Amino acid sequence: MLFLPFLLDIVGFTKISSELEPRKIANMLDRLYTKFDGLSQEHDIFKVETIGDAYMAVTNLVKDQPGDHASRIANFAVDAIEAANETLINEDDPFMGHVDIRVGFHTGPVVADVVGSKNPRYCLFGDTVNTASRMESNSKKNRIHCSQAALDQLRIESYPLPIASRGFINVKGKGNMATYWVNEAGLPAAAIPLSTVPEDDLTESERFISSLSNHNHHLVPPMPPRQVKPQRRASTR
Repeated sequence: MLFLPFLLDIVGFTKISSELEPRKIANMLDRLYTKFDGLSQEHDIFKVETIGDAYMAVTNLVKDQPGDHASRIANFAVDAIEAANETLINEDDPFMGHVDIRVGFHTGPVVADVVGSKNPRYCLFGDTVNTASRMESNSKKNRIHCSQAALDQLRIESYPLPIASRGFINVKGKGNMATYWVNEAGLPAAAIPLSTVPEDDLTESERFISSLSNHNHHLVPPMPPRQVKPQRRASTR
Protein backbone atom coordinates (compact mmCIF):
# COMPACT_ATOMS: atom_id res chain seq x y z
CA MET A 1 0.00 0.00 0.00
CA LEU A 2 1.22 3.50 -0.83
CA PHE A 3 1.05 6.47 1.51
CA LEU A 4 1.47 10.13 0.72
CA PRO A 5 3.53 12.26 3.11
CA PHE A 6 3.22 16.02 2.70
CA LEU A 7 5.45 18.75 4.13
CA LEU A 8 5.40 22.52 4.06
CA ASP A 9 7.46 25.23 5.66
CA ILE A 10 7.51 29.03 5.87
CA VAL A 11 9.60 30.95 3.37
CA GLY A 12 11.99 33.34 5.15
CA PHE A 13 11.30 31.92 8.60
CA THR A 14 14.88 32.53 9.78
CA LYS A 15 14.59 36.22 8.93
CA ILE A 16 11.16 36.44 10.54
CA SER A 17 12.53 34.82 13.69
CA SER A 18 15.33 37.38 13.86
CA GLU A 19 12.87 40.28 13.66
CA LEU A 20 10.11 39.11 16.01
CA GLU A 21 10.16 38.29 19.69
CA PRO A 22 9.48 34.61 20.49
CA ARG A 23 5.92 35.25 21.70
CA LYS A 24 4.97 36.85 18.38
CA ILE A 25 6.51 33.94 16.47
CA ALA A 26 4.50 31.49 18.54
CA ASN A 27 1.37 33.59 17.91
CA MET A 28 1.96 33.57 14.14
CA LEU A 29 2.49 29.80 14.08
CA ASP A 30 -0.59 29.22 16.22
CA ARG A 31 -2.79 31.28 13.90
CA LEU A 32 -1.33 29.56 10.84
CA TYR A 33 -1.43 26.01 12.15
CA THR A 34 -4.97 26.44 13.44
CA LYS A 35 -6.00 27.19 9.86
CA PHE A 36 -4.06 24.18 8.58
CA ASP A 37 -5.65 21.94 11.23
CA GLY A 38 -9.08 23.03 10.04
CA LEU A 39 -8.14 22.28 6.45
CA SER A 40 -6.77 18.87 7.44
CA GLN A 41 -10.18 18.00 8.87
CA GLU A 42 -11.94 19.36 5.81
CA HIS A 43 -9.83 17.24 3.45
CA ASP A 44 -9.67 14.27 5.83
CA ILE A 45 -5.89 14.07 6.00
CA PHE A 46 -3.90 13.10 9.08
CA LYS A 47 -1.66 15.70 10.72
CA VAL A 48 1.49 13.93 11.87
CA GLU A 49 3.43 16.72 13.59
CA THR A 50 4.82 20.22 13.47
CA ILE A 51 8.51 20.95 13.98
CA GLY A 52 9.21 24.67 14.15
CA ASP A 53 7.87 26.13 10.92
CA ALA A 54 7.39 22.71 9.27
CA TYR A 55 3.95 21.08 9.07
CA MET A 56 3.71 17.38 8.18
CA ALA A 57 0.61 15.42 7.18
CA VAL A 58 -0.21 12.14 5.43
CA THR A 59 -3.06 10.37 3.66
CA ASN A 60 -4.05 6.72 3.23
CA LEU A 61 -2.52 5.84 6.60
CA VAL A 62 -5.02 5.99 9.47
CA LYS A 63 -7.87 5.59 6.95
CA ASP A 64 -8.02 3.64 3.70
CA GLN A 65 -8.07 6.27 0.94
CA PRO A 66 -6.59 4.38 -2.02
CA GLY A 67 -8.71 6.10 -4.65
CA ASP A 68 -8.03 9.75 -3.90
CA HIS A 69 -5.22 10.15 -1.37
CA ALA A 70 -2.99 12.14 -3.72
CA SER A 71 -5.88 14.41 -4.75
CA ARG A 72 -6.66 15.10 -1.09
CA ILE A 73 -3.09 16.20 -0.43
CA ALA A 74 -2.95 18.33 -3.59
CA ASN A 75 -6.23 20.05 -2.72
CA PHE A 76 -5.05 20.61 0.84
CA ALA A 77 -1.87 22.18 -0.52
CA VAL A 78 -3.81 24.59 -2.77
CA ASP A 79 -5.96 25.69 0.18
CA ALA A 80 -2.98 25.84 2.56
CA ILE A 81 -1.17 28.33 0.33
CA GLU A 82 -4.29 30.50 0.16
CA ALA A 83 -4.69 30.33 3.95
CA ALA A 84 -1.04 31.20 4.55
CA ASN A 85 -1.19 34.16 2.19
CA GLU A 86 -4.10 35.52 4.25
CA THR A 87 -2.20 35.17 7.55
CA LEU A 88 -0.37 38.24 8.85
CA ILE A 89 3.20 37.67 10.03
CA ASN A 90 2.70 40.23 12.80
CA GLU A 91 -0.80 41.37 13.67
CA ASP A 92 0.66 44.49 15.29
CA ASP A 93 2.58 45.43 12.14
CA PRO A 94 0.64 44.64 8.95
CA PHE A 95 3.45 46.14 6.87
CA MET A 96 5.49 42.99 7.54
CA GLY A 97 3.12 41.30 5.14
CA HIS A 98 1.62 37.82 5.04
CA VAL A 99 3.03 34.33 5.35
CA ASP A 100 4.50 32.58 2.29
CA ILE A 101 5.01 28.83 2.27
CA ARG A 102 6.54 26.19 0.04
CA VAL A 103 5.05 22.73 -0.34
CA GLY A 104 6.23 19.29 -1.42
CA PHE A 105 4.88 15.75 -1.48
CA HIS A 106 5.74 12.23 -2.61
CA THR A 107 4.08 8.83 -2.46
CA GLY A 108 5.41 5.42 -1.42
CA PRO A 109 5.65 2.97 1.52
CA VAL A 110 6.19 4.22 5.08
CA VAL A 111 6.27 2.81 8.61
CA ALA A 112 4.31 4.60 11.33
CA ASP A 113 5.29 3.98 14.93
CA VAL A 114 5.74 5.49 18.37
CA VAL A 115 9.40 5.27 19.40
CA GLY A 116 11.12 5.86 22.71
CA SER A 117 9.70 5.86 26.23
CA LYS A 118 9.97 9.52 27.25
CA ASN A 119 7.67 12.09 25.63
CA PRO A 120 6.72 9.54 22.97
CA ARG A 121 5.23 10.78 19.72
CA TYR A 122 3.83 9.29 16.56
CA CYS A 123 6.35 9.36 13.69
CA LEU A 124 6.69 8.27 10.07
CA PHE A 125 9.81 6.51 8.85
CA GLY A 126 11.20 5.49 5.48
CA ASP A 127 12.75 6.80 2.30
CA THR A 128 9.34 8.04 1.17
CA VAL A 129 9.42 10.58 4.00
CA ASN A 130 12.93 11.65 3.04
CA THR A 131 11.90 12.15 -0.58
CA ALA A 132 8.82 14.15 0.44
CA SER A 133 11.10 16.35 2.51
CA ARG A 134 13.35 16.87 -0.54
CA MET A 135 10.32 17.86 -2.61
CA GLU A 136 9.46 20.49 0.01
CA SER A 137 13.00 21.82 0.44
CA ASN A 138 13.42 22.13 -3.34
CA SER A 139 10.08 23.85 -3.80
CA LYS A 140 9.61 27.60 -4.28
CA LYS A 141 7.55 30.34 -2.64
CA ASN A 142 3.82 29.59 -2.79
CA ARG A 143 4.32 26.65 -5.13
CA ILE A 144 3.42 22.95 -4.86
CA HIS A 145 6.21 20.56 -5.84
CA CYS A 146 5.75 16.83 -6.35
CA SER A 147 7.69 13.79 -7.50
CA GLN A 148 7.14 11.56 -10.53
CA ALA A 149 5.54 8.92 -8.28
CA ALA A 150 3.11 11.48 -6.87
CA LEU A 151 2.25 12.67 -10.38
CA ASP A 152 1.60 9.09 -11.45
CA GLN A 153 -0.87 8.71 -8.58
CA LEU A 154 -2.59 12.00 -9.47
CA ARG A 155 -2.84 10.74 -13.04
CA ILE A 156 -4.47 7.50 -11.87
CA GLU A 157 -6.97 9.58 -9.88
CA SER A 158 -7.69 11.83 -12.91
CA TYR A 159 -6.78 14.90 -10.89
CA PRO A 160 -8.24 17.88 -12.82
CA LEU A 161 -6.01 20.83 -11.86
CA PRO A 162 -3.13 21.64 -14.23
CA ILE A 163 0.32 20.11 -13.80
CA ALA A 164 3.53 21.61 -15.23
CA SER A 165 6.84 19.82 -15.63
CA ARG A 166 9.83 21.28 -13.83
CA GLY A 167 12.15 19.03 -15.81
CA PHE A 168 15.02 17.24 -14.09
CA ILE A 169 16.57 18.71 -10.94
CA ASN A 170 19.42 17.46 -8.81
CA VAL A 171 18.02 16.31 -5.46
CA LYS A 172 20.38 15.82 -2.52
CA GLY A 173 20.84 12.13 -1.83
CA LYS A 174 18.74 11.19 -4.86
CA GLY A 175 20.53 12.49 -7.91
CA ASN A 176 18.52 13.79 -10.87
CA MET A 177 14.75 13.49 -10.54
CA ALA A 178 11.88 14.51 -12.79
CA THR A 179 9.57 16.71 -10.72
CA TYR A 180 6.41 18.73 -11.28
CA TRP A 181 4.47 21.82 -10.22
CA VAL A 182 0.82 21.36 -9.20
CA ASN A 183 -1.87 23.93 -10.07
CA GLU A 184 0.27 25.79 -12.59
CA ALA A 185 0.02 26.32 -16.34
CA GLY A 186 0.05 22.90 -17.93
CA LEU A 187 -2.21 19.91 -18.48
CA PRO A 188 -4.57 18.04 -16.15
CA ALA A 189 -2.71 15.06 -14.74
CA ALA A 190 -4.92 12.58 -16.58
CA ALA A 191 -4.21 14.32 -19.90
CA ILE A 192 -0.41 14.16 -19.69
CA PRO A 193 0.67 11.73 -22.42
CA LEU A 194 3.22 9.00 -21.90
CA SER A 195 6.79 9.27 -23.18
CA THR A 196 6.57 12.68 -24.80
CA VAL A 197 10.30 13.39 -24.61
CA PRO A 198 12.22 11.86 -27.53
CA GLU A 199 15.09 9.65 -26.37
CA ASP A 200 17.58 11.68 -28.41
CA ASP A 201 16.61 14.87 -26.54
CA LEU A 202 17.52 13.46 -23.13
CA THR A 203 20.85 14.15 -21.49
CA GLU A 204 22.97 11.16 -20.48
CA SER A 205 21.84 11.37 -16.86
CA GLU A 206 18.18 11.83 -17.86
CA ARG A 207 18.41 8.85 -20.21
CA PHE A 208 19.82 6.73 -17.39
CA ILE A 209 16.97 7.69 -15.05
CA SER A 210 14.44 7.11 -17.79
CA SER A 211 15.84 3.62 -18.35
CA LEU A 212 15.20 2.80 -14.70
CA SER A 213 11.56 3.88 -14.87
CA ASN A 214 8.84 1.30 -15.31
CA HIS A 215 6.44 1.46 -18.24
CA ASN A 216 3.97 3.62 -16.28
CA HIS A 217 6.49 6.41 -15.67
CA HIS A 218 6.56 9.28 -18.10
CA LEU A 219 8.25 12.58 -18.75
CA VAL A 220 6.85 15.78 -20.20
CA PRO A 221 8.91 18.56 -21.76
CA PRO A 222 10.17 21.16 -19.26
CA MET A 223 7.96 24.24 -19.14
CA PRO A 224 9.01 27.66 -17.83
CA PRO A 225 7.80 28.18 -14.23
CA ARG A 226 4.67 30.25 -14.58
CA GLN A 227 1.92 30.39 -12.04
CA VAL A 228 -1.68 30.74 -13.02
CA LYS A 229 -4.58 32.21 -11.13
CA PRO A 230 -5.44 29.70 -8.37
CA GLN A 231 -8.24 27.43 -9.46
CA ARG A 232 -10.91 26.04 -7.23
CA ARG A 233 -9.73 22.75 -5.82
CA ALA A 234 -11.32 19.51 -6.97
CA SER A 235 -13.85 18.04 -4.55
CA THR A 236 -12.73 14.91 -2.72
CA ARG A 237 -15.71 14.63 -0.50
